[in-house]
Amino acid sequence: MLLLQKLNEHTEHGRLQTAGKQIHRIPAFENLNKSEKLILEHSVSGFESKEIARLMGCSSSHIYNVRSRIRQTFDIPANDGIEDWFNARLSEMPSDEGANE
Repeated sequence: MLLLQKLNEHTEHGRLQTAGKQIHRIPAFENLNKSEKLILEHSVSGFESKEIARLMGCSSSHIYNVRSRIRQTFDIPANDGIEDWFNARLSEMPSDEGANE
């Protein structure tokens, strides 16, 4: 129940859409497969690994393994959180408001 409520809140407030539109601007994002991109978008939007596993119908260990591959792809230091690392990169990038997609 809490997972559905959280998903609804994120969708209503546009956090999932915002993460999806912004995160593709990070270099090497195109090197991720579809599953990695989805897990990354959910992670950056604030979902925990167990919540993502429930949403995707897979095990938590699968999510942890994918997050590990994401760390390797972007060379994220072990002491940095994936979410914090990406949010820091996104905040450093110029806004693409007004740009047509």
